[in-house]
Amino acid sequence: AISGGGLALAWLLYDAACRLLRDDRAVAGFVIALVIASAFAASELFAARAAYLQVGAMLGTIMAANVFFTIIPAHWELVRAKEEFREPDPAPGLRAKQRSVHNNYLTLPVVFTMLAGHFAFTFGSGHAWLVLLALFALVAAIRHYFNLWHQGRRVWWIPAAVGVGAIALAVVLAPENKPSIASRVTDAEAQAIVAERCTECHVGNSAPNGVRLETLDGIRANASLIESQVSSRAMPPGNTTGLTDEERSILVAWAAAAG
Repeated sequence: AISGGGLALAWLLYDAACRLLRDDRAVAGFVIALVIASAFAASELFAARAAYLQVGAMLGTIMAANVFFTIIPAHWELVRAKEEFREPDPAPGLRAKQRSVHNNYLTLPVVFTMLAGHFAFTFGSGHAWLVLLALFALVAAIRHYFNLWHQGRRVWWIPAAVGVGAIALAVVLAPENKPSIASRVTDAEAQAIVAERCTECHVGNSAPNGVRLETLDGIRANASLIESQVSSRAMPPGNTTGLTDEERSILVAWAAAAG
């Protein structure tokens, strides 16, 4: 209900802004503010991975509604005008052009949110919503560069800035190379954490990807995988089992030594 209500509210606010604000720059500013507010709200209401999907669904809903409620009706107005041998009303066409431009810039952010579930280092951050906004800015800048390219303009500082931004973001999101727990972690400590936080799913024949962690041998066999998945915060998904930062550090330290 919260998710669906958020999608409907976002469309209503966006549509109202497009109809009421006369300046395209004001509309663009409102859309940016809406995306920022939605990313923050989603991060407060949902797990980070789900928040990314919620924001992507919001943008996708806006894009689809633009097509069905504005762009297609504008095309039908052109068809009817031709059939009736009259000049078409320019207003629907102008609205459709505005919405088409918005859809153009929203495409890459939506595609990213569709794929983000495969890249845990993005939503595994403690400030996942800020990471999402930074990535949105980067991909929107890429889209703007190509829009200018198709107009015959070569603005090389845009891809350069995107490259610098991507490198900076990668540095910020890079996991620690060294475990934060200096002392050696015992097998018993690691197994106790895994039993409490991981075996809810990773047990028996139904274990995801066949990764069974109910025995010490199973845990040892998957030490390298545990290190990468736990350090990147990909596991547990959305941290539904409540793995603490201290427990995460202990597991990473143990897995690094065992691997």
